[in-house]
Amino acid sequence: GNMRDPENNRKNRRFFSGMMALPEAERDAKLEAGKESGRYGGATGGQLFNAHAGRARPHQPFFGLTVVSCEEATLRQSSDGLYLYDKDGRHEIVVPRKEGGRTAELMEMHDALSGRRKPFHDGRWGLATLEVCFGILESAATGREIAMTRQVPI
Repeated sequence: GNMRDPENNRKNRRFFSGMMALPEAERDAKLEAGKESGRYGGATGGQLFNAHAGRARPHQPFFGLTVVSCEEATLRQSSDGLYLYDKDGRHEIVVPRKEGGRTAELMEMHDALSGRRKPFHDGRWGLATLEVCFGILESAATGREIAMTRQVPI
């Protein structure tokens, strides 16, 4: 979601080269300490709530390009939502950025366990998600359209 500093790749390469030069036991200990520090409740765990404090507003997270080709339009991600390409050109649909990742999951779990509200991501939702994943794989393997039967309303 954040704009990337062009120097990050160079810094990361130097860091990993240095880590690989360490003896295996020392390298493993440093990596494990870093993981523990970043876990919920760890020394840097607070970054879940203040990850962007003092920085420019982050964009939507990006995990790789997804293109959706429809009958009369095409969709793909933009930095702040979706691009819709149709007969009139490209239009951006801005999607408001909300709490995401581990923070959203932890808050949803807390609300469900404390009885404040039912979880959105329940077993039926999980089964519907798996159906889509398996449908994509089956469609790719067979070249056929796969009907979804377990989808749930939002």
